Amino acid sequence: MMRLLTVLFSILTVMFLGTIAGASTTAAPDAGPCAPGTAYDPACDVDHNGQINVTDIQLAAGHWGQTGTFTSDNDHDHLGQTWTGARVPLKIESNFDGTGGSLPAALVLGNTRTSGAGYGLWVTSVSGNGVHVNAAGADGVYVCTTGAASGCTASGENNGLEVGNAEDNGVLVKTAGNDGVVVSWADDDGVYVNSAGDDGLRVGLVQNGDGLQVDNAPSSQGVRVVSAWGGFFVDSATSRGLTVVSVGNPSSTSHDNFLGNGVDIEGAERYGVRIGHADNDGIHVASSGDHGLYVGTTTDAGLYVNAAGTDGVYVNSAGGAGVKVNSAVGNGVEGRTNTLASYGGQFSNGAGGGAALYAIGGGNDAADLILGGTTTTSGDDGRIYSQPDSTSSDILLFSMDNLHIHLDNDNNSTSASAFVIYNGGNTPVWSVSESGLAVAGEGAAAVVDAGEEGQQLVYAIHSPQNWLEDFGSGRLVAGEAVVSLDSAFAKVASVDAAYHVFLTPLGDCPLYVAEKGAATFTVRALGGQTCAVSFDYRVVALRQGYESNRMPEFVVPEDD
Repeated sequence: MMRLLTVLFSILTVMFLGTIAGASTTAAPDAGPCAPGTAYDPACDVDHNGQINVTDIQLAAGHWGQTGTFTSDNDHDHLGQTWTGARVPLKIESNFDGTGGSLPAALVLGNTRTSGAGYGLWVTSVSGNGVHVNAAGADGVYVCTTGAASGCTASGENNGLEVGNAEDNGVLVKTAGNDGVVVSWADDDGVYVNSAGDDGLRVGLVQNGDGLQVDNAPSSQGVRVVSAWGGFFVDSATSRGLTVVSVGNPSSTSHDNFLGNGVDIEGAERYGVRIGHADNDGIHVASSGDHGLYVGTTTDAGLYVNAAGTDGVYVNSAGGAGVKVNSAVGNGVEGRTNTLASYGGQFSNGAGGGAALYAIGGGNDAADLILGGTTTTSGDDGRIYSQPDSTSSDILLFSMDNLHIHLDNDNNSTSASAFVIYNGGNTPVWSVSESGLAVAGEGAAAVVDAGEEGQQLVYAIHSPQNWLEDFGSGRLVAGEAVVSLDSAFAKVASVDAAYHVFLTPLGDCPLYVAEKGAATFTVRALGGQTCAVSFDYRVVALRQGYESNRMPEFVVPEDD
């Protein structure tokens, strides 16, 4: 410390050496390196009069304990001298207004050493603050440039510490036993980095505390980086890389007692993390043993990315969930894109046979997946497409049990809802309405196993009307048989109206239908014969409620 003060005083004497005007000689000066009566030393002859007297001692000692006005010349130094004493050895106080081409500074230090690092100010050891700025009208400490950086522009703000232009790190905390940087309260930004070619703020190692802790920033950002190669870089932290206790006026805060969080936001009135714009990744997690990004509870957006040049959130590798939202009042994860060729959300699985998306609703009656709707209108259709870039891409549905489709689930459709299948020409070829009407464009067919002939198609007979038919057998007794219609058949078929009965006698006896009723029909032998022959019959009747339907027009359900 004494050596430093000696150097400082040497520079001051260059600026202020002169003669004393009105100095008091009644108070004895403190002991200094020069004294009257000693061997003549040109370094002690401050006023260059060939004598060493009290005036020289006062000038050389910095006027310790003296009062008055003093001047000095500028053609000698006090290198190698040591000042001792319990009082302040040097105090510079005046109006240094920079007139005459000088700098408006009380102290100007210059070191032109070229053989190694030359220091402007060196603090060897102090029990208190190494550098203490009690009050500053502008920046407490301002660094224009460091290293090979050139040119700087002051922000115009009154900052505690401002770095105009740094070749490497603006602020570097290599090792801190407790907190690397602590901002207890900031009405504006807790830490502000306007521009940095490398790291805006870098904390190398923190043993016990936080690399950066912002307790409260009520009006602005706890940490704000306008432009930086690495806006915020934490090389290693045993506790938390970044902890924000409270920002704004949060309704509550949550403290995690466990160590090892990269970023810990205990309370934020709005967004815990907000990315205004990023040309590349808004948040990039290269590797994570557990969650790449974890949001415990939030009343607004757990993660909000306003604009990103590529990925809003990018997780390269995660041992657990890449992005996990445990609880959210709104949507857990919400994605949207304004690019036609992109997707609001895209999921994939690099493991062969692995599922890309797994959705679980809030219960057995809750939807696992909801499709449709737009950001501006309601009632939009839900659509599912196979891979649009592949002409042979299929869609397969697998169920461990049944597959149910509910049409017109809210029961408010003004027209018959239907499940419709279209061909490549957008022509409907098969449909099932909510009333159960199945319509096949090329006819209904079934596949049967024909043994050695293989799988064969069999087709249904079609009719212009909605007919029901039943088959059975009977036998004449004394030339007559009364056949009862099946009760279930009689309830759905229009047997009150005319229906058809076709007979096939199984013997040499002609038969005819003598009477038809709603429950029975009567068969007799022709000519009153008393035949006792068996016969087969076929009953065909219109379906109740569809008696007037004959080849009605088919209207394809519209995509409304």
